[in-house]
Amino acid sequence: MVHVSLSARLTVADGPVLPLGMDLTPDTYAVSEAVLAAQGDTDDSAEIALVPDDVSLALLAISAKDVATGAPAPITVVPSRGTTAGDAVAVKGSFLLANADVLGRLVTDGPQLFTVTNEGTTPTRVRLLAAFQD
Repeated sequence: MVHVSLSARLTVADGPVLPLGMDLTPDTYAVSEAVLAAQGDTDDSAEIALVPDDVSLALLAISAKDVATGAPAPITVVPSRGTTAGDAVAVKGSFLLANADVLGRLVTDGPQLFTVTNEGTTPTRVRLLAAFQD
């Protein structure tokens, strides 16, 4: 078992501040990284297999940064399981989903493979972290 702590704060200018946080104790996690070429170039996408059979995905975190500047970068992520693909998710810089029910609905029976495609004009470093329960 692994301890994962998540903390964030959502601040609206001249508005509310929402402290957000949670602690998870998934059985394990996996991390993968890929550097994607600029959109339209060879190697502008990659398939990242993170989730084994017979587990429940509890958390998915994605970071996409311009390789040269570290600025948030646009990517598209398509979750899939076997031959079934879910809807494409547009991400600019970061994406976090820490809800097992919602993650399980990204594609029938939950995602195992993520196809990431660079939507920007410069190379992008993508990191994915998936935490899951047996």
